[in-house]
Amino acid sequence: MSPEYSLRSLLLIILATFSANASNWLYLAKLSSVGSISEEETCEKLKGLIQRQVQMCKRNLEVMDSVRRGAQLAIEECQYQFRNRRWNCSTLDTLPVFGKVVTQGTREAAFVYAISSAGVAFAVTRACSSGELDKCGCDRTVQGGSPQGFQWSGCSDNIAYGVAFSQSFVDIRERSKGASSNRALMNLHNNEAGRKAILNNMRVECKCHGVSGSCEFKTCWKAMPPFRKVGNVLKEKFDGATEVEQSEVGSTKVLVPKNSQFKPHTDEDLVYLDSSPDFCDHDLKNGVLGTSGRQCNKTSKAIDGCELMCCGRGFHTDEVEVVESYERRDKENLQSLLDLRGNIVNQDEEKAEVLNTYFVSVFTSKTGGPQDNWPLELIDNDRKLNNPSKFQEDTVSDLLKHLYPQKSLGPDGIHSRVMRELAEELAKPLSIIYQRSWLSGEVPDDWKLANVTPIHKKGCKEDPGNYRHVSLTSVPGRVMEQIILSAITAPTG
Repeated sequence: MSPEYSLRSLLLIILATFSANASNWLYLAKLSSVGSISEEETCEKLKGLIQRQVQMCKRNLEVMDSVRRGAQLAIEECQYQFRNRRWNCSTLDTLPVFGKVVTQGTREAAFVYAISSAGVAFAVTRACSSGELDKCGCDRTVQGGSPQGFQWSGCSDNIAYGVAFSQSFVDIRERSKGASSNRALMNLHNNEAGRKAILNNMRVECKCHGVSGSCEFKTCWKAMPPFRKVGNVLKEKFDGATEVEQSEVGSTKVLVPKNSQFKPHTDEDLVYLDSSPDFCDHDLKNGVLGTSGRQCNKTSKAIDGCELMCCGRGFHTDEVEVVESYERRDKENLQSLLDLRGNIVNQDEEKAEVLNTYFVSVFTSKTGGPQDNWPLELIDNDRKLNNPSKFQEDTVSDLLKHLYPQKSLGPDGIHSRVMRELAEELAKPLSIIYQRSWLSGEVPDDWKLANVTPIHKKGCKEDPGNYRHVSLTSVPGRVMEQIILSAITAPTG
């Protein structure tokens, strides 16, 4: 064997290893103890980054927390999508995060690379839209009227910036000079397929404007799909992934289907080079944890069923008795009520309907606050991104710390004591959610729900008019209302 041939073989092995470990940056998801990545010295200490990624970190400090959130999103979504499979995206505290599984060119590695690049693009775009980053904001190219008759307005997600940053940061290993191995081409293709899972599923969200909620005209903006949707799309691509091999078209190296009878894959499809192991038995050499000890569905014939999950080894059935205590308090029981026709109703549904009819009849949409007289233009102008955020992290933290711990639960079941104890940890994500809600004019659906309790005032208990209602809404929603109320009623000038 000639020295030149040996050197060439060694270089190919190095390049293949280089590309196989290109997902090491996912270790960022494990660095919860580091805190915010806000200093250049921190970039040097981040495990899993190559030097060029360290340099990008130093130049884009404010974006790195979003990159870390993207890594966390990717791992969580991977574990959700594969929760009932033999390989369930288990992570390690070492590099690579998913073990040796991702160092092989399998379809599992294809999914990891796709969901990871999508996670970074998604998290960075979300940070742009929420006003968290100075480098970017909403997508201002989406403006004017539309053929459908609505007006482009609001805060469209700046997916172009998120995708561009993902390409620069995630693809940096494979795009290094000379990295044109099979595995590098596979990784680059799957990275792009992950980002396209977001781009191709962008949606239009709208808000109606008009008297009493009528839709005389509406403004719309472009929004990313939920990340669960992205995961679902990529999981489907995983199931239909194409096995490929390298070929040359002129002087360009490309990936083509290994079976010539298969149709060529598209940019949206996942591709892989090597067959997957069966993941049945513990195999440290190949990074396989095995399925021993996993839970399975005794009645299912699918991959989550015990026959397939346990690889024919048999399974144990455990019976667990769960005891739940339920205490019904007398004060929660309502007396019989009189409906509008004077008939006595005793069933819970009927009593709820009687009280609802009464409460609606006396409800007024007038708040009596100064915002009632605000022109629509003033409200819209106040929501522009160039105005300082009303939802500062310090403000949110202070309100959380002063929550009354004995406050009753809202429909989401989140206790005010929990919010109070975790004020420091919750202040930042809540401030981002509040700002996003304010800019888009959208309120999370959970915050629109309430546990309505009728309280007897005085007089005959059969008369619904002698009850007042107490609405218990979500604690995070109530905190946001406090901030908005303070901003609206604050003196101007």
